[in-house]
Formats: sequence, structure tokens, C-alpha cells
Amino acid sequence: MSKMAGYIQNNMPVGQAGTLTDQEASDLAAFILSKDRPEWKNHDKDWPKGDRPTDIMNKERRDQIKDGTIDWNEVLGKE
Repeated sequence: MSKMAGYIQNNMPVGQAGTLTDQEASDLAAFILSKDRPEWKNHDKDWPKGDRPTDIMNKERRDQIKDGTIDWNEVLGKE
């Protein structure tokens, strides 16, 4: 989530990079990451050293975004 928001803020919109607020970039990142994505075999092994980021979007979190129950403080590690 944070990497996506940072990328969006630094690169969008084309020709006007850096014009989005933190909130606008975060909202757009949340929208993009809420869309269904394919899940592949052994996805659970992507972080073998246990350094999985706290803001990874998975199916459960995408569903929470869609139904409005996601706790962004928990996702972003701000609890």
C-alpha cells in the first residue's frame, strides 16, 4: 500500500508528478489494490525470512475495502 501510494504520488498524473496529496495518492492506491488479483501457487512463500510488509493487500483485505470494514491503522502499522 505505502509503496503503491508513493509510486502514484511521484509519477502521476503524467506530466504533473508530485501534485497529488498524500490522501489522494493513498485513496488511488487503495482503489487499485482493492481490485481482484490472481493468486498463484506458493504465494505464501514470498517472504521466506519473515519480512513480509504489514500493508500487503490480500483477498481478505480487498473484501474489507469493498465492504468498508478495513482498519487502515492496522494495515499501515499505526496501531
